[in-house]
Amino acid sequence: LADVLDRAGRHGESGALRRCAVRAHPEKPEAHHALGMYLLRCGSDRAALPHLCRAARRHHAAAQNALGTLRLRGTLLPRDPVKAIRWFRRAASKGYPEAEFNLGLRYDEGDGVPRNPAQAAALYARAAEKGLARAQYNLGLLYGEGVGVARDLRRAAHWYRRAAEQGESRAQCNLGCLYDHGIGLSQDSRRAAHWFEQSAQQGHPVAQYNLGILLQSGELGPEVERGLLWLRRAARQQYPNAEFAIGLLYDTGETMAPNPRRAKVWYERAASRGHVPAHHHLGLLYLAGRGVRRDPARAAALIEVAARGDLAEAQHDLALLYRYGRGVAKDHRRAYWWFSRAANQGHDGAQLCVGLLCARGEGVRRDTGRAVEWYARSAERGNAAAQRHLARCHALGEGVALDLVRAYMWLTLAGESGDADALRLIDELRAQLSVRELWDARRLVREWHREHALG
Repeated sequence: LADVLDRAGRHGESGALRRCAVRAHPEKPEAHHALGMYLLRCGSDRAALPHLCRAARRHHAAAQNALGTLRLRGTLLPRDPVKAIRWFRRAASKGYPEAEFNLGLRYDEGDGVPRNPAQAAALYARAAEKGLARAQYNLGLLYGEGVGVARDLRRAAHWYRRAAEQGESRAQCNLGCLYDHGIGLSQDSRRAAHWFEQSAQQGHPVAQYNLGILLQSGELGPEVERGLLWLRRAARQQYPNAEFAIGLLYDTGETMAPNPRRAKVWYERAASRGHVPAHHHLGLLYLAGRGVRRDPARAAALIEVAARGDLAEAQHDLALLYRYGRGVAKDHRRAYWWFSRAANQGHDGAQLCVGLLCARGEGVRRDTGRAVEWYARSAERGNAAAQRHLARCHALGEGVALDLVRAYMWLTLAGESGDADALRLIDELRAQLSVRELWDARRLVREWHREHALG
């Protein structure tokens, strides 16, 4: 009947055929549902409503689901999630997959019912088993995040694949991510690129960005130009990560001629959409006067935006500006505060700086014990300067017990990273150690490498 109505609509005969259809099937809910949906597609919403209601009252599941959707949207009928859920529940009880999905979505979002991810997962699973791609995608999300179900990345990949094979672009993108990072699946860049491209061809900006980054990386051969093409497609959809990535390519000159002016334009576009790293990198351009007139005050303001967005690198750089008074008034207390915020996020350079400020009493009470703690955190992350400072503390007994063996160990590690001062000091310290102590120090170095290789 719906096909007949569509053909009639194309030939301008819909009015007469609609009347005939209802006369021929006055008590058939299928006829009223098909006619109601047809009228909705034609934009005759008010004319559609009586037919959908009649079909729904005669227990037609698709019509009940349609009425629930109308109640939820609040366009034709006043928005009422509770009444929408009643219709969805009636249709879902008949095993109608779209209604099972819609009811699951209400439990997932807590719209009209208390939020219940476990109930959402159960309803998604019912619809997913019937082949509904949207339900398969949402079920994959829940398994990937461990919400409402035990986290299971293999099952997440299974449901993403089921949806992706039906052309669900979001599932294709997520499946590509799992292959790209080797999460729940064996790492496979070619399969990642395949699924990213399937999604990207449908206009999914995240997939276009991911495909562009993967092609730019060179993992799949010389695909740099094609990678840039996909990044530009994502940027045309105002996807800020893509705009930032293009700016970074112009800034660093990794795969194209460096052009700081063009980098500034792309950073500004991404920053205007709230992209935190774009503010930071734009600030660095102003600080160095690359592609723009040098403006330390403007640089500090931009870097502070990124720092307040919890970007550790920006917090570290802003702390440096306060420490040396570039673009802002010199302020050791503020420098210490921003270094601390970055350090607590695991930024090894900031951890070193917090240690230095504690050791010197700049912006904070002098405390060599705390300095050693921060040097140690940074040194464990492989920061050569922190390793050298920690070695000095062990060698002099400052803030920690005197231990020449550990001092030698840390100097050795710093020297392996090419720290010139460490290489000079290690020769002086070697003369103070016995053969046994040297053997112990080298054993500690080997143990450190073993632990960090496993980490």
